[in-house]
Amino acid sequence: RGRVVKGGLNVAGRRFTTLVATFEPFPSKALLALMSRFTANGGRLIWSGPPPVLTAEGTSALPAWCRLFGVDYKPAHMEGRLAAGRQVIFEGALRDVAPQTILTDFLVDHVYRVTPRSGTRTVATVKGECVGTRRTFVGGGSAVFLGYRPRDDQSRSLGYESRNWFEVLSVLGAYGPTGRWKNI
Repeated sequence: RGRVVKGGLNVAGRRFTTLVATFEPFPSKALLALMSRFTANGGRLIWSGPPPVLTAEGTSALPAWCRLFGVDYKPAHMEGRLAAGRQVIFEGALRDVAPQTILTDFLVDHVYRVTPRSGTRTVATVKGECVGTRRTFVGGGSAVFLGYRPRDDQSRSLGYESRNWFEVLSVLGAYGPTGRWKNI
């Protein structure tokens, strides 16, 4: 329903420069094509969770998805890896993001290891294995893959504040500045 424009995506008369896919197990071919045009035209794409194996149409999603994110992924019989108690450590473009601990061994907390292709940089690891990447495009766009579930628990329900999603989005430039006012 959106239309790709230079540096963004127009949806219902509004322009967005960041597109976040928080869980998209069966993207349509049209969505993958839109994401590809979006990043090629300067848009910022962030994908979290498992890489898609099938499209909504029932065909293989991996070739287009891997090409878009500049990674290789080999699905296994048990999707993702157990990582309860392990930390996601950030580097490169996300080096200023605090580590995040994976809380459970539930499916939603599995991590997804990928192999970056040439030109794609590792931005997150778990026990030294790449679970996050960033690919940049000539037109200024980028495609970031986060192979884990980012948490954002600013209510301190665990006894501490977790703001991983906010920090990731902020570091990647998803939040534009609000401006400056005199004496503030």
